[in-house]
Amino acid sequence: MLESIGKPIIIATYPRSGTHLTIDLLRKQFQECKSWKFLGETKNNLYLDIDPILMSPPLSERDRKLALHCLSRSQRPLVKTHGSIPWLQSYNGWVEELVNGSDIFYVFRDGRKSLCSLHVFMKNYDPAARCSISEFVRQEVNGVSRPRIWANHVLNWIDRPNVRALKFEDIIKNPRQAITDIGQILGLTPLYVEPILPTSVKSRWQGLLATFTQTQPESTNHTPEEKPAKWTEEWTYEDRKFFHEQAGDLLIRLGYESSDRWTREDNCHSKP
Repeated sequence: MLESIGKPIIIATYPRSGTHLTIDLLRKQFQECKSWKFLGETKNNLYLDIDPILMSPPLSERDRKLALHCLSRSQRPLVKTHGSIPWLQSYNGWVEELVNGSDIFYVFRDGRKSLCSLHVFMKNYDPAARCSISEFVRQEVNGVSRPRIWANHVLNWIDRPNVRALKFEDIIKNPRQAITDIGQILGLTPLYVEPILPTSVKSRWQGLLATFTQTQPESTNHTPEEKPAKWTEEWTYEDRKFFHEQAGDLLIRLGYESSDRWTREDNCHSKP
């Protein structure tokens, strides 16, 4: 399948961890990643989102052809996934070929911020998420808490020898250095177009307008993101303690914390 296209670049993330920002950054700053779409065509065609395909087995020849059509729109096509490595590798054939034949970046973000953002995002479609942040953080999926799901997802990716880990906060803080480093890894020369970071969608109408009037919109997001709660202001002592018990070791490993000091009651704006 990959013989007729350039080497894909997989952008893997836990949800709400900088997925579209990273995709759009590469599309903006590397000529080889500049994909296109037809006028009126959804912006999802600017990259290949592999997850919906894998969630609707069996994988068909039509799936393969549609994926190939999307991947052929740039010299170095971009692939998006929120899945895990074992999940992706459980599919043989062209999916396995795609994963094994791609450059892979995993973008991670402070799990506390990711969960706050995920909470706001999921409220739009999941009634179970229409609860307090304290309840949301404690919800379980298949018997696993949300903080632990985040930690498991990150660990599943960053410990793989063929995966390059990118820290979301470093991309935001120093995007020029980020694209320089990415360019060196990929053997590509950045364009250094200012502003370095892609411009986000300001309104739903702006997103729709780009869909119908642009073949290469700067943002792949469809609607502006609602500002999530700040964990530093809204998490109670008990919330912090719970997250630390579930995933505090990873926060320390990734450099977001150096100890459990952040969980102490005297550091909380919001009290239990």
